Amino acid sequence: MATEHARAFAAEISAAFDIISDASLRFGKTQYTKVIRVNAQTTIAMHWLIPRLPNFYLQHPDIEISVSTSHSSEAKGLSGFDVLIRRDALEKPEWRYFDRRPLFEEKLTLVASPTLLAQHRLNTVEDLTAHVFVTSNTRVGEWEKWMKEAGIESLYPLRFQRFEHNYLSMQAVIDGLGIGIAGLPTLSHDLNKKRLQAPFQVQVTGSQYAALVAPDVDKSLSLTLFLECLEQEALK
Repeated sequence: MATEHARAFAAEISAAFDIISDASLRFGKTQYTKVIRVNAQTTIAMHWLIPRLPNFYLQHPDIEISVSTSHSSEAKGLSGFDVLIRRDALEKPEWRYFDRRPLFEEKLTLVASPTLLAQHRLNTVEDLTAHVFVTSNTRVGEWEKWMKEAGIESLYPLRFQRFEHNYLSMQAVIDGLGIGIAGLPTLSHDLNKKRLQAPFQVQVTGSQYAALVAPDVDKSLSLTLFLECLEQEALK
């Protein structure tokens, strides 16, 4: 038989859950809402995943996508997520037990803000000598690959502007600080919205992205629908 203390404790707990449930309903989350927890590297979360969520919600309004970001490409310390989106993960041994679903392979191209190009036009690749090259410590070698493909390996820019992470360098390019190397379709939304332009046709192969699902994750219908959406968006 429950003691008076136990009954009082149960009443407190029940009241707390009622408050949480009421708050969820007031702020738009119904009892039928399914939550998919996604962790993605910051650049792809900002520029590829989030811009595509409105279309997903139009089709599946009762599935909530909770997005968090990570700078790391490693698996360590990343428990508690239904889906991980990672760069160059397919061949890494730390992901071998995950359900690995290829999304797309980037094509690297040169990008710049329309404002910057209006001030300093790029008619030929030789005009790059008058521009600042924006780069990051997490994407070493991408400028070199693109310049080799463009046949301008010995060209020197006005100067280099370096950032710690790629999402910082991409924001700097969007804000007109200089020109950068971006991957498509990761930055395709910014091109479509005219925040960026790609003045040259030269492209080189970049990183491959994949959705990763841990073996102990509940393979619910909501998760299946979200993964199918990712794969469909990756084909566009």
